[in-house]
Amino acid sequence: MRWRRILHIAWRDLRLVHAGKSWWRLPAIALALLLPAGALPLPSSPTAEMARAGGEIPAALEDQIEFRPRSPIQLSGEDPVVLRGGRVSVPLRAALDGLGGVGVTILREGEERRMPGRSLLVALLAISLLTGPLAESLPGERQRGTLETLLTAGVSRAELITGKWLAWTLATTTMTAIVAAMGMLDGSQDVGVWPLALPPVAGVAVAFGLWLGRGAADEIAGATRTMRVLPVTSVTLLVAAYALGTVHPALGALVPLGGALLVAGDVFVGALPLTAAWAGSLAAVVGLLAWTARDLTEVGLRRERIGDSAGLIAMAGLLWWLPVVGPVA
Repeated sequence: MRWRRILHIAWRDLRLVHAGKSWWRLPAIALALLLPAGALPLPSSPTAEMARAGGEIPAALEDQIEFRPRSPIQLSGEDPVVLRGGRVSVPLRAALDGLGGVGVTILREGEERRMPGRSLLVALLAISLLTGPLAESLPGERQRGTLETLLTAGVSRAELITGKWLAWTLATTTMTAIVAAMGMLDGSQDVGVWPLALPPVAGVAVAFGLWLGRGAADEIAGATRTMRVLPVTSVTLLVAAYALGTVHPALGALVPLGGALLVAGDVFVGALPLTAAWAGSLAAVVGLLAWTARDLTEVGLRRERIGDSAGLIAMAGLLWWLPVVGPVA
């Protein structure tokens, strides 16, 4: 591996995508989409949220708590009031504090799960913005006939793929890091180690996108495959990582892409999940880049229909699972 050639290929790939455009146009579009999601303060609600709970609402709180039979918070008893469930909302806590001398017993049922922060949305949006550049990378080279020239000019397949991966991983990481820094500076996002998981998110997404486009004959086929398969795979791995995270956060963080997304979303916190996310992502990147380099040819492989069908089937299954099976599970 000759790193000087890898850096040259990375710079060449960035220049090709910006060819015929002002250099600042794509970064400006990316920031215009990412900044509102991750760095602009959200307006506060003008009305207070109503406290909600199920079970047996104490008579003294019937006018303050809205009864919801399927609420995750269940109340019982009058003195003491027994609360079973997970996270207690601010309005419900205020209502219980107003009971005066009545005791309140809180019984946790299972470990309380953290809700993802806005940074998870930023990471998912950044992945979606990779569709265009990745379609212009390998499929664009093949369509223009320059891929054969590169492969016969003394550049190895591994160097070519690594250079293209480096270009878009650095570009995506830079954009998301700017948004994360601005979000923490203006207080719209919590300060923590979660920004350190943004490079693994970008690295796996770019490596997977290059793998998807390794056999596409042109930019249209590359964009079609990436648009259909990459989002579905990202969400599927995200759900898998979340499910494994109920056993242990580090185990969920090991899931490539999905684990790094949850660490970046501040769902899995701590040094151990962050380390596991880097380890799982590094293994996935190395495997995907090696697979892509091995299968890379000058002529497009006629397998677009298989990949498209798999993406559509996976998307249909996910859209069915989320509203039908997911709530039951």
